[in-house]
Amino acid sequence: FKIQRLLEPRQYMLLLPDHIMVKIFSYLPTQALAALKCSCHYFKYIIETFGVLATDSKWNRDPLYRDDPCKQCKRHYEKGDVSLCRWHPKPYHHDLPYGRSYWMCCRRTDKDTPGCRVGLHDNNWVQPCDMLRERAARREDGSSLPFHNRICVVVSPWIRC
Repeated sequence: FKIQRLLEPRQYMLLLPDHIMVKIFSYLPTQALAALKCSCHYFKYIIETFGVLATDSKWNRDPLYRDDPCKQCKRHYEKGDVSLCRWHPKPYHHDLPYGRSYWMCCRRTDKDTPGCRVGLHDNNWVQPCDMLRERAARREDGSSLPFHNRICVVVSPWIRC
């Protein structure tokens, strides 16, 4: 019995303080955090209590975006949420009044069917204008900006860039 206890792996992760665990978890991607959250109640507690965000997370914590839902699945961010986003990229088609109805992307008939695309939640509804400004600065020919770039640069004080 003593030999079996000596050969048993030690639970070193459970002995580490919470702030070190949070720092370790903050270097992990979304799928790894989701797996950890499902594997151990203590890990789930740490992720939810301290609101650990994955390295590849697209949730924007800026106060302007904090209350915005995910632009694909319309889900709101909750502290410790490391779930993957599921959405349909195309609309639900209705043949009214009694015709066939289906999702145009995957041809599934039930409107409550989970999404056919899986990815990361993203609550950045406005494209960053900084990228457009950099692209405009790199233009070598000196011609005027394309129409869509001009609008973004002019309206940028009112949109959250």
